[in-house]
Amino acid sequence: MDPGTVIAIVSAAAEAFDKVKKLFGSKPKIGDPIAELKPYLNAIVQGMETLRQQNIEIYEKLSKLPLIIEGIVADQLDAKALDKAYQDLELLRTLFDQLGEETKFDVVSSEGFLRLMENLNHIFRNDPRVGSLGPLLMYMDFVDLATKQQPDIRTALKIIIKAREDRLGALKDIFIDQYKPSFINIQAMLQTQFFASSNIETLGSIHELKWVVAADRTIVETYYVSHREEVVQEDCCRTRYVTVTETRQRDVPDQAFASARAVAVGNLEKLLPAISITEDAIGAVQSDLAQLRWYSNQMLASDKALGHPASFLFDPSDEEKLDKGMLLPFMPRAGNCYSH
Repeated sequence: MDPGTVIAIVSAAAEAFDKVKKLFGSKPKIGDPIAELKPYLNAIVQGMETLRQQNIEIYEKLSKLPLIIEGIVADQLDAKALDKAYQDLELLRTLFDQLGEETKFDVVSSEGFLRLMENLNHIFRNDPRVGSLGPLLMYMDFVDLATKQQPDIRTALKIIIKAREDRLGALKDIFIDQYKPSFINIQAMLQTQFFASSNIETLGSIHELKWVVAADRTIVETYYVSHREEVVQEDCCRTRYVTVTETRQRDVPDQAFASARAVAVGNLEKLLPAISITEDAIGAVQSDLAQLRWYSNQMLASDKALGHPASFLFDPSDEEKLDKGMLLPFMPRAGNCYSH
């Protein structure tokens, strides 16, 4: 089997994420009260974390991904800057959570919009972790709601997603380049005399690989048996003895073959952990890619944007902030004086 076929099967399986689609299927309308927005955003994080926990072993094995990603990005990964971006987004969510439950969410200020977009862009471009889409997509949805689903902003959000797609696509290519020669090497090993059969030509994942080792062999061994024979000479009264050596043959276990077979099996087993995690990595990256593309094409479709064409951005005066008790950067709706 061509290794590309296995990769295609793994990639196809990674795109089955109906649970993720259901999480976003209950997306509230921008005019809904805070009481409906908060549970929705929290459900996304909780739901995605549940899915992540189901694949926790894979994600733990991929803990060294930052080292790999550093090889395909221009700038050195700045963990502190990444943490700061997450903290700032979480702070904005905290401010959002402080709005009253019955508040009609209206608009985000210019300052708040810039903070949201800058931090979101930084995270999507620089977070090296595969399987971290729970908070990422929640924040993406948060920004979409905070900016009232404006078509032009959705276009900007899709550009942010595309940057992460490009990074993940490059990472997937690296893993595929690692996977193919290892798979071909395993194929070649299984075709040697040390293996009787395998399912390498029909499997859909390297985790399904099974094989039967070649049966024990025997070789013909030549050995010698000596015994004494009495020799009687007619013209002599004495008896003498001579040693007679006979050459014989027998079948014995082929120890050299058995030793070489054990080495071959051992070498194969040593290759499997590395190629297995590489395959898992391809699946995990492909899953993230598929979710990002689905979210971008479906949840951020410009023709499905519900925002009013009027601008959602404004900077209220200090007096208005004080008078209304507004918590920047999020503004509760105040009558009809703001955009709908």
